[in-house]
Amino acid sequence: MPHGYLNWSVIRPDLLVGSGPREPSDLDVLQAEAGASALLSLQSDECLAKRGIDYPAQAHHGHALGLTMARVPLRDFDSEDQRRGLPAAVRALYGLLRQGYRVYVHCTVDLNRAPLVVLAYLTLVEGLNLEAARDLLRRARPGVFPSEEVYAGCCMDLTARYEERIRQRALELNPGSAAPDVAVWQRAERAVWRDVLTAE
Repeated sequence: MPHGYLNWSVIRPDLLVGSGPREPSDLDVLQAEAGASALLSLQSDECLAKRGIDYPAQAHHGHALGLTMARVPLRDFDSEDQRRGLPAAVRALYGLLRQGYRVYVHCTVDLNRAPLVVLAYLTLVEGLNLEAARDLLRRARPGVFPSEEVYAGCCMDLTARYEERIRQRALELNPGSAAPDVAVWQRAERAVWRDVLTAE
């Protein structure tokens, strides 16, 4: 829904993706018109400085409105930084949704970082098929292009970091087998990814 430079789309009733607010008063619009009760900002310090955004003032105003304000900075056009930071962003989104908020996820122009975090959340936490998650996003928000490179790299990193846990889970899923087959390994991967992304 457009509102000047602010525009957003409803992915589902509890989840919105949109452009970044610039002024504290933009939060009034997001609360009143988008129905947001929490905001997850993915803007880096560089993004904020480039647009002259005073995030502390914005957060202060949001809190005064009763909004929950969260921020996990991901650098624009920096695949490595996004790859490293994606798990933390997914955890933050999971935490907000779990508390029952209607979450407005934004970067600056909402084409890559915000859709990437929503895509990763829907697939890695909720278990939605990757293509189905992409379709859901693109139907609601045509033109988005969450980075496949960052997404795949994040999954590889999670597997590398938690390989022993995945191996153990695979053996539990297929007891008596010395070496789990590909399908069992993938089930174990998905289960462990979800575990670590939703851990308290």
